Amino acid sequence: MGSDQHDIRTRGRRPVTSPWKISPGAERVHLDPQHRGEVTFTVTNQGPVDLRAVFDVLPGEGTDRSWFNVDPQQGLVTHGGSVTFVARVAGRPGAQPGPRWLAGRVYSADGPPEETSAVSDRVVFEVTGPAAKPTNPLVWIIPVVVLVLLVGGVAGWLLLRGGEDGDTLPTTTTAPPTTTTTQPPPVMANLKGMSEKDARATIKDLGGKVGTVRHRQDPANDDTVLGQSVPPEVEIKPGTPVDLEVAVALAPAALLAPSNGATFSVSQGMPTVTWQAVPNAAGYRVQYESEVCAFIIFGIAPCIYSTEGSWGPPYTDYHARSFQDVRGTSATPDFKLRIHDGVPRAGHSGNVRWQVFPVDDFGNLGPPSGFFTFHKALRNPDEYGPLPG
Repeated sequence: MGSDQHDIRTRGRRPVTSPWKISPGAERVHLDPQHRGEVTFTVTNQGPVDLRAVFDVLPGEGTDRSWFNVDPQQGLVTHGGSVTFVARVAGRPGAQPGPRWLAGRVYSADGPPEETSAVSDRVVFEVTGPAAKPTNPLVWIIPVVVLVLLVGGVAGWLLLRGGEDGDTLPTTTTAPPTTTTTQPPPVMANLKGMSEKDARATIKDLGGKVGTVRHRQDPANDDTVLGQSVPPEVEIKPGTPVDLEVAVALAPAALLAPSNGATFSVSQGMPTVTWQAVPNAAGYRVQYESEVCAFIIFGIAPCIYSTEGSWGPPYTDYHARSFQDVRGTSATPDFKLRIHDGVPRAGHSGNVRWQVFPVDDFGNLGPPSGFFTFHKALRNPDEYGPLPG
């Protein structure tokens, strides 16, 4: 029923493979009584570098592009990461009942679509309700014929009557033309304080369209419009885009992998950490902390994390927290663990704990998740290098 995830084109004799993978969140969309619904598509960057994805909808038979709206249309996807796009369905009134379908399409913003595009499996939806019935031409032809016969009979009677009595035919008068008043164009409403859903409906009722919606971490005013690009009382023309700033209460991210307490051998690299997407989050900040052990004259001292304290020289440089800002829901630690040169049990213990902060469209951090911990076994000092300096 669907098409291949990876669309392969040829340029000359050399095949070009798309770096993208796109998957729908469901095989079927259930529309409400107004023929509206939505479905999510997860776009994954399988390439070696970060890329900007352009998302669009391929309409199926019996539909056209005007049935669908996508949000957002573009997004940066880190290599190995994923981003979720939303396709909204709005069926046309009077559409013939029956099954329809759509598919998601993604391609790189900095390259020709025909070379990097990938298409998802089809997503089916059902249009219900009676279709518009065709008008029977006899419904209007019969009254017209009757009216013509009636007018002809009256005209004939007047002519005959005028020939007999010598009366003149009555003259006809033309009514003066009627004047129509033009309604003034609509003006923008004050959307501040509305919910995002009500603001979207108001913009549509005024003939505009919803532009870019950016979310700001503000739990006290959750789901409240904080700003709009078109000020109140300003004339709004049909199709004018209106950008919104909406307050949200970002939730903590749920950590997925590696599982808490997982262990990795010397031959394995640093693991990739993953977590669940947070609604309305524009990105994420991943924080790592490594555990450090110090050697003292009487033996090995307790091991501590950076936020619990720090050892003095020569272990000062081992204490550091690492941050990564990403758009997707995965990341790979970009730091190395080391054993102190000449003291095999001093330096990094191999224990690393990590947590994730959701980030809004303005760079504000949401609440952190809890910590997950993993252990990376270390071989010897030479593998990771001596302490700098």
